[in-house]
Amino acid sequence: MDKNYFRTITGLIITDIIQVIAIVAVIFLIILSPKVLAAVSVVNDSVANSADVNSPDVNSPDVNSPDVNSHGVNSPIENNSFANNYSASALIIDDIVCRENENTKCSFIKKKYYQGIGEHVNPDEIADARLRLGTLQQFINVRIVLEKSKQRGHVIVVFIVEEASHVQYGLQLAYHGSQFYFSTTSYEERSHTGYLTASVTDFNFLGSGKQLGVSLRSEVQNMESYRPYSDFERVDRDLASNQINVAYYDPHLLGSVKYYLSADIGYVDNELSYYSFNNYKKTNAGVRKQSHIGKYFNLSAGKRFASYSYLSLNYHVLKDNGLFQGDKKTFEDVSLNYGWDSRDDLIFPTYGSRFQIDARALNNSNYKAIILNYEDNVAINDFMIFNYSVGDAYAYWLDDKKFSDPNPYAAFALSDIDMANSQKGQYTGWKYQIQMPLKDIRTESIGASVEYIRQTNKLILHFTVGYQMDWGDLL
Repeated sequence: MDKNYFRTITGLIITDIIQVIAIVAVIFLIILSPKVLAAVSVVNDSVANSADVNSPDVNSPDVNSPDVNSHGVNSPIENNSFANNYSASALIIDDIVCRENENTKCSFIKKKYYQGIGEHVNPDEIADARLRLGTLQQFINVRIVLEKSKQRGHVIVVFIVEEASHVQYGLQLAYHGSQFYFSTTSYEERSHTGYLTASVTDFNFLGSGKQLGVSLRSEVQNMESYRPYSDFERVDRDLASNQINVAYYDPHLLGSVKYYLSADIGYVDNELSYYSFNNYKKTNAGVRKQSHIGKYFNLSAGKRFASYSYLSLNYHVLKDNGLFQGDKKTFEDVSLNYGWDSRDDLIFPTYGSRFQIDARALNNSNYKAIILNYEDNVAINDFMIFNYSVGDAYAYWLDDKKFSDPNPYAAFALSDIDMANSQKGQYTGWKYQIQMPLKDIRTESIGASVEYIRQTNKLILHFTVGYQMDWGDLL
């Protein structure tokens, strides 16, 4: 590999990181006005002043620890104040038990707590265990309390869980439109795409916390390409696609605490039709229909470490029969991922961040890439959450020895969350998002979307409308 590749990629990564930090800092300061900052400061001061910093009496069970449900009601301040209650204690763990877990094995729950019998209670580990359990769909409410043991200075760590229905259904309906102009061909392209996805997942398969799910996805797309100032020349493409996917996830591979395995297999059936137009009339001679069938398989194995970090090795294979005879190909992709995820909820996170760096190699194209993504969530108040994310991809083509940095982006979202059922940890809300490029602004695209999510006892509904167009058309 070219020695200059490493120098080039390092320089571009550092430059892009500096640009991203500067842009995010400016937007962050604009959104969090002085009034909001003052309000947040007052709230923080009041919570800090009211927190009990004394260690509890070991002879009295802690029944007043704050609850954490599966959708992150509590703020990080409450989590930290809970941990601080035990910061001066030197309690020794005599036992770890579970209560009210009718459908979930206690062994699975205890694997989310990285301490054992005989160790001193670590308040940070308790907070981390609550967060790990609180993000799981099979639990409505999770509490961790310390109860006195037979010997003074020794305690029993008790996990008290309220279980949700371990079988969850999902329904997602989405529309996405786009409009682009290609200067190389002088063509303008518009597309309209509709998606419908239905899924069913057992989040507690065999009572061991394993997940098994099936999803069906149907997509309809109309795309038209035309030359705006030519003699009405236009080509339409209609795509009808159906996909089925079966996914499996084992969070504790072979009974281990930190190793995991995930796999899924899918089948895709596409039908693509072409229509040619001239002078606004469809020409039958230009009609073509082709079938496109593909199969894919994904396998990932990894290890969790520290509080929220992970490292995984992934393999992806796609067998594509192609649209035409002779187009049959097999694509293989191997990647290595490192990252962390400290979000308190996967649907409506109220705090926490997520980062991932992905080193990827695609065998068919002699292509290698490094992909970076970062996301953070900031609570403006109890139900208004600001989210920002940045990402970039650095690609290197071995054949041509060319390096590219095509699509650095930044996205900003605002979530307005309403509590549908505080006792069950169910929420409904809106999410407004805008995504913009971080370089070549006049030639790249900008996108915006609105998403509505409603969660019931067994069903999660998603409705999304989005549109993407060239940034230059707005300037």
